[in-house]
Amino acid sequence: MENLKKIAQKKQLRKEFLQQRCTLSDSYRSYANKLVCDNLKSITKLNDCQAIAGYVSDGYEANINKFLQECLNEGKRVFLPRYDVAEDGRGNYVMVEVFNLTEQLVVGKYGILEPAKELKLLESSEYQNICFLIPGVAFDKFGGRLGRGKGFYDQMLDYGGFKIGVFFECQKSNTQQIPMEQHDQVLDLVVTESQIYEF
Repeated sequence: MENLKKIAQKKQLRKEFLQQRCTLSDSYRSYANKLVCDNLKSITKLNDCQAIAGYVSDGYEANINKFLQECLNEGKRVFLPRYDVAEDGRGNYVMVEVFNLTEQLVVGKYGILEPAKELKLLESSEYQNICFLIPGVAFDKFGGRLGRGKGFYDQMLDYGGFKIGVFFECQKSNTQQIPMEQHDQVLDLVVTESQIYEF
């Protein structure tokens, strides 16, 4: 019963924050994207890490391509999510190493760019040594994250890794703590265009 209540609360919060994120103007979004990337560059943990797992923006999430390209230029390993279907027919996201952000990405299952099929996926044993940059719908002051509801990132992060949420400031839930279910992963840091939050 408690879980059903949390699911309903998440659904309502998801609706509210998806609408809020969509109200950002293109000019502000472009300005905020630059500040997000600048803030990412200031994080010591990221500077020291040689393997970064990022994401490709859906157009409404913060765009971190500039930061990921700089990581590649510095010789760091960069991984992006790809939707793969297992032999049993079940689909899930896996992290895949990329070397070129313009030539090795194709349109994936949900219309978002992802690594091409021939690129090798990251072994689960390697996840612990990676800094993850994770998008989402909303976050709270305790490091709680609200995703799209599929649980893809929560499953991947079961293997470990340092978890950094990447959001716009308008995605912070100031009035309500995000309901957390047993499988939900708590973030270590959150980066927005105006602040870095440590939990």
